[in-house]
Amino acid sequence: MRYIKKEVVDSFITGLLNNYEVIAPVLNEIHRFEIISSADEINLDFTNTLYPPKKFFLPNYETMFSYSKNKFNYILPDKKKVLFGIRSCDVHGLLVLDRFFTDDVIDPYYLNHRKNTIIIAIACTKGGEYCFCDSVGTDTVRYGYDLLFHQVKRGFLVEVGSKTGEALTKNKFFSETNQNPSENHVCTKTLDTSKLKLLKEKQSDTTWEENTKLCLSCGACVMTCPTCSCFAVHDTPEFDLVSGTRKRNWSSCQQKDFTKVAGNFVFREKRALRFKHRIYHKFDYFKDIFQEFMCIGCGRCIRNCPPRIDMIKIINEL
Repeated sequence: MRYIKKEVVDSFITGLLNNYEVIAPVLNEIHRFEIISSADEINLDFTNTLYPPKKFFLPNYETMFSYSKNKFNYILPDKKKVLFGIRSCDVHGLLVLDRFFTDDVIDPYYLNHRKNTIIIAIACTKGGEYCFCDSVGTDTVRYGYDLLFHQVKRGFLVEVGSKTGEALTKNKFFSETNQNPSENHVCTKTLDTSKLKLLKEKQSDTTWEENTKLCLSCGACVMTCPTCSCFAVHDTPEFDLVSGTRKRNWSSCQQKDFTKVAGNFVFREKRALRFKHRIYHKFDYFKDIFQEFMCIGCGRCIRNCPPRIDMIKIINEL
C-alpha cells in the first residue's frame, strides 16, 4: 500500500500533464469528466458525475476510416491519456464495455482507447441518492485500475493495480504504508438481487405497461449509462463518389427506429417492449452470458430520467 498527502496530489497531476492528456472531474454547473490543462480545474467534491467517462473510450461521434477509390486510411486513436478520479462503479462500467468490444470480436478503436489510457480511480466514501452499487457488487473493485485512491484524513491510501501504476508511484510524492483502507458506505436504494431469477417469469406482467406510460422514449437513460454500447455506422461519400469517410455514433434501443429492418418492419415498435428490453438486458440477458450484471448500480438512468422512472422500484415490485 502507498500513501500520498492531499497537498501534493496537484503536483502529482501536474507531472502527469507533462506526459499525458489528463481527463478528470471538473465542476462547471455540474460535475463531468473533461480534458484538463491544470490540476486546479479538478473538483473531487462529488458522489458521482452526471455523465460517465464512457465517451473517452466510445466517443459520441468517431471517424473509423476515410477512403479514396480502393485505398483505406484507418484512423486508430493513439493518444496517451490518464483518466483520474473515476469511482469504483465506473471502473466496473469499463469492464462491462470490455466484454462487448474485446471478448469475442475485437474492436480496434475501443481497444486502442483502452490500451492508451491509465486508470486512476478514487473509492467512494458514501452512496448517492440514486446509487445502489452495493446491491450489484460494484461498490468495491479488485482489478481494472492502475491506481486506486482511498481517501483518509490527510491524504490518500493508494492501491497499485498494474506495473504501469507501480511506475507512477516511483517518485517523491508516494511513500510506503502498512495502513489499510476501511470504507464501508451504504446505499439508500436497494435491489433484491436474490429474486432476479423471477424476472424471466414476468415478461407479460402488466407492470411494464403501467410504468411505460411515464416513459418519453427520450433515451436519457441510455445516453448517460456507462455500459450501453449500441452505435450506428454511417458512410459519408464526397461529391466525387469515389472518396469519403465512415463514422459511427451512439444509438439507443429506446428509439423506435433502432429495430427497423428491411421492408420498414420495426420488431420492437411498442414503447413497453423497448422499455422492458433495456432492463432485461441489464439484469437477465447479459448475466446469462457473462455471469455478472450489465448494470453497475450508479443510478444515472434514474437521476437523468425526466419523469424519474425508477427501474429498481419496478424490479423490486415485480
